[in-house]
Parts: sequence; C-alpha cells; structure tokens
Amino acid sequence: MCLCRSAVTGDSERMDGFPVKMTEAVCLGASLTLSGICYYLYRKSRTTLDKLDDAPHFTIDGKLKDILKVTPGACLQYAVIEGAVHPVGEPLTSPFQKDFVGVLQKFMLREHRLVWNGLSRTWTDSERVLHQRVNAVPFVLVGSNETAVKVLCPLQASGVHMETTHEKFHQVNYGLGDIIGQYLSGEKLKGQLETEEMLKGKY
Repeated sequence: MCLCRSAVTGDSERMDGFPVKMTEAVCLGASLTLSGICYYLYRKSRTTLDKLDDAPHFTIDGKLKDILKVTPGACLQYAVIEGAVHPVGEPLTSPFQKDFVGVLQKFMLREHRLVWNGLSRTWTDSERVLHQRVNAVPFVLVGSNETAVKVLCPLQASGVHMETTHEKFHQVNYGLGDIIGQYLSGEKLKGQLETEEMLKGKY
C-alpha cells in the first residue's frame, strides 16, 4: 500500500509540473519569436541607415543631369542633395503666423494625461494623438546656378527639417467632483498640446 501511494503521489507531482513546464515553454517561444522580429526590424532599419550614411552627396547643378544620364535606369536609389526650397505655385500659409509660408505643413493635437500605476504606486505620463493633418504643395530644390530638382514624394524623404511655427498647451481646469473621479478611475487629464510644423520655402 505504501508503494502504491508513493507511486500515485509521484505521478501526481509529475502531472502537476507538466502544465508549468508547458507554460514556460510557450512563454520562452513567444519571447524568442518577439526578439527575432525586433532584431529583424532593427537590422532592416540599420541597413537603411548605413546606406543613407554612405549615400553620395550631389550638388544641384548641370552636372547632376549628366550623372543621371549615365546611371542605369536614370535613377539613384540613395542620394543626398541640398538646395533652397521653392514652391511650385501658391505656398501654404500658417493660420497661426500669417508671415510664415512653406511647402509642408503638419498639424497635430496630442492629449496628455497621468495614469496611476498600481505596481509602482506612482502616476505616469501618457500621451496619444487625437488628430493629425498634413498638407503639402509641389516644390523644387534650387541649386546655386538655378538648376532645380522637383520633389515628388517629400513625406517619404529623410532629413526633412520641419520648423515649429505654433505650440500651445490647453490646460484642463478641475472641480472637486473631477478630482474625486480621477482618483477613482486612476486617470488624470492634464490637457491637450496643439502644434504646427512647417517646411518653409522662398516665395
């Protein structure tokens, strides 16, 4: 009887331990899969950055057109060019600064709030985008000798230097009932940040 009881107990322990090992294996597999995806994305972005770092720099002049003529497909996959921004037609005007004109305009409204973290027993900052709008007009980059390069997809280009032309924070005023509700819900709304960025151009 003692042997049987011992054998049953041992089987029970092994059966109880089996789900724990399965859970650990599933967690380990999920962790390895996530790590692999993150590493793949990192290597992909790293490769792109390396190509951009090694990309040739060209001056916008008559020689640039000659270089494209002898390039297969008349296309350079990665290249760095700089020039003065000139709109093709009417530029965009900032509604907040009437004297600011440009070719790209990005308006964003972000909500800022505090969220109670039960583990650390502290309030942490949280942010989410409520609204985003991007406006663009055709423009060219002009070199020193008035040679121009038309920009077709400016939002896909890297190194676009947008200047902040407007920034305003709308703070929320609380009543006693709001404060009580915040502690019950674990969230405090701080306010909304309104920003506008523009890529300025000569007009």
